[in-house]
Amino acid sequence: MKLILRSLFLLFLLTGVIEADAQRNHWLSVGLGGESTAIRDFGFSPLIYDGWQLSYNINFKSVKASRSDYFFFNYANGKMTNDFGRSMDLWSASFRTFTFYHPGDKKEKGIHWGWSNVNFVQHRQHEDVSNFNGRSDYFTSFGPSFRWIQPLRFKGMNLTLEVKSHSQLIGFMLLPGFVSSSPSGFVDNSISGIQPFLQSIDWFVPGKAWHFSTMPSLTWLLNSGNRIRLNYQFEFIQLNGIHRSQRAGSTYSISLISQL
Repeated sequence: MKLILRSLFLLFLLTGVIEADAQRNHWLSVGLGGESTAIRDFGFSPLIYDGWQLSYNINFKSVKASRSDYFFFNYANGKMTNDFGRSMDLWSASFRTFTFYHPGDKKEKGIHWGWSNVNFVQHRQHEDVSNFNGRSDYFTSFGPSFRWIQPLRFKGMNLTLEVKSHSQLIGFMLLPGFVSSSPSGFVDNSISGIQPFLQSIDWFVPGKAWHFSTMPSLTWLLNSGNRIRLNYQFEFIQLNGIHRSQRAGSTYSISLISQL
């Protein structure tokens, strides 16, 4: 688990480097919301566990003449239950980036295409069982992304309607083993160093793993120059390894945005 978190932190550093450019516009937002989540881990139980998580997010947006970049960090935690009253604690963290390309006069309007990167980790703690009660999933992947953005005027308010969507296609993942909650390489005492990690990773490719989400939002530009944004996100994840795990969630949040 420590190696997964260290790898995630390294990926944050590698993908979060932002070049200085005087022509860019920079925006920072912080948000709070709730996520309705349903999760099923066939390595533990065929039952669905669902419930609500509290969700926190910090986002950064950088706009220049021909490109818009987004950097999203999200953390959520909560308690899930099944139909028989059994419970588990769930937390997840993700860092994702979007890059959209556009003409200089269309950077805040129209349909734009680009690419995305998602780094995602989640941990499930089943307190109702004594063996193998902690299970974690991690993946890093890349895929295409789509954005539609449209400015609006409503009763004197300056609004922006925006929809971002992405689908992940290729990357790698770390999943629990067959008889252990740890990835398979980490239960082999005959290897050490980076070898347990290398023997545990599996490819994130269509057919073996799926991850897509869509994120509509409505932003209100205030007289102060700051903004308030209402967000919704639907997300689906399926990871097929020795066991299969599935997750679907709908997140509702509100963000406060300031220009840097």
